[in-house]
Amino acid sequence: MNVSSKFAGIGGNSSSLAPKKKRETGDAAGFDGNTGFMGESSVTKKKWPEPENIFKKSYDYGDLPIAVLFSGAKRKVVWKIPFEKIDYHHYLPIFFEGLREKQEPYMFLADIGCEQLIENGGNRILAVLPQLIIPIKNALGTRDPEVMCKTLKKI
Repeated sequence: MNVSSKFAGIGGNSSSLAPKKKRETGDAAGFDGNTGFMGESSVTKKKWPEPENIFKKSYDYGDLPIAVLFSGAKRKVVWKIPFEKIDYHHYLPIFFEGLREKQEPYMFLADIGCEQLIENGGNRILAVLPQLIIPIKNALGTRDPEVMCKTLKKI
């Protein structure tokens, strides 16, 4: 006698045909029983929306004393004003604000512009440091690893 043909019931199982709901496993710290962690780290997640970028607006309006020179396959930065006459109180915070940019040519101009302003600034940079705190904070607050690394290299 075949035992399996004798019992045709569902044996205490649910009779619902609805798909089962997935249950979240883990605790408040983000641990998962199987893999260790549930997803990416909160360090690289965006904390707040990015504020509007002054660098992009200034470049689009032609207010920055900088331009891109395309000579062959390499791009170079050309300054319209000599470094001795540049107002560091005005332009250096704008260039630090531009470090948050991810689009070309803004990203290239902000990166090279910051480097060259810092290299040629001398003692004038010390007076501008308090004005650089907010642009640096905004750049680090993006939680984008590329932007954070560029900003820390400039510091």
